[in-house]
Amino acid sequence: MSVVGHDGPLNCQRRHYIAISFLAIGLAGDFWLWYINLLDTEIAVAVAVVTNLAAMSIKTADQWEKAIVLRLGKYRGAMGPGLFFIIPIIDRVNSYIDQRIRVSDFSAENTLTRDTVPVFVDAVVYWMVWNAEKAALEVEDYKMAISYVAQTSLRDTIGKHELADLL
Repeated sequence: MSVVGHDGPLNCQRRHYIAISFLAIGLAGDFWLWYINLLDTEIAVAVAVVTNLAAMSIKTADQWEKAIVLRLGKYRGAMGPGLFFIIPIIDRVNSYIDQRIRVSDFSAENTLTRDTVPVFVDAVVYWMVWNAEKAALEVEDYKMAISYVAQTSLRDTIGKHELADLL
């Protein structure tokens, strides 16, 4: 089975260019103020820490996805698309759920018809996630579950018909 557009395990450590820009500008300003002696070292370090935490709170989700946010391990919401904010250290983005139409192909291997004739069937399933919360929280691997349900349904349908009906 292969899933078109699937990039392997979800990696939620995305580069958010808005957050990186905010961090770079904040740290550059902090360093410059410290360099010209307008800030004490302790205050400059505190400003750098606050700037870093503020940058960590900025997140984005693309138009076709929802970000699943957990607060201390409990579901907080499905955020996005667009810019959203989290509380660093307390909140985390657990996963990004793609809500576009996707394609999974598989073969039903050797399946028997109702009149016990073996047939080989290749199939394609078009699917999409309607409820990002349920996909993230109620199924461990929803992509694999969809494939198994489609494959089982195809075998069941083939098993209920005779070869002449299928042809």
